Amino acid sequence: MDKKIYSTFPEEFQKLFTKTFVDSQFESFYVLQSPRANMYNYPIKTKSGTYTLSQLITEKFSPIMTKRGHTIGKILFEIAAGAIEIFPRSRFLKEITGIVATECVVASYMKYKDIPCMTMAGCKDNDGEFFAFFTEKDKAQVIKEALKIPLEDIVKNALDEDIISKQMAKDLLNRKLISGFPAESFIETSVKYIDSVIQRQKKWKDTQNMVEEGSKWLEEIR
Repeated sequence: MDKKIYSTFPEEFQKLFTKTFVDSQFESFYVLQSPRANMYNYPIKTKSGTYTLSQLITEKFSPIMTKRGHTIGKILFEIAAGAIEIFPRSRFLKEITGIVATECVVASYMKYKDIPCMTMAGCKDNDGEFFAFFTEKDKAQVIKEALKIPLEDIVKNALDEDIISKQMAKDLLNRKLISGFPAESFIETSVKYIDSVIQRQKKWKDTQNMVEEGSKWLEEIR
């Protein structure tokens, strides 16, 4: 979990986590690695009562995304937590596909908007293991809306802004692996684009709510 989420946990739970860095010049994050079986459901006494880690997460946080693959799941969390930064020679972005590029944009958007992030590794279903990502319940919908923005729209914006070439745009949309990808400028431009889309959606919803409330008021006074 990032330091924002860590700070909200009771002191008794904080003691279970280890402060960790990818690079000391960037943000730290906190990792729980316990040899105790089923630590997720183990009851722990705090000053305000007895809780399990499962209870704390269920009460305060909502899942926003799942991701298969240990490496990319770890990278997305580290981007969102501010533990690493995107730059032209980023070791993990020398080659990239459209889906990964979009996910890196959303993770960077979380960092840009200072939205808390937590991930749980080793979750399992019939298809194997995956990473589950969480944020605070009142912020989850914003990230879910960001994830709904089509790859085509993000790519078109980057092309219009002269960040990528037509061939790169085509390769991104065709899910091809791209070498020499301009990750820093693509992600910076796309984060701003996503934010503008989210803001327009919010403005539209607020306007729609005002119209609906006005209609109800007119009905009441007739």
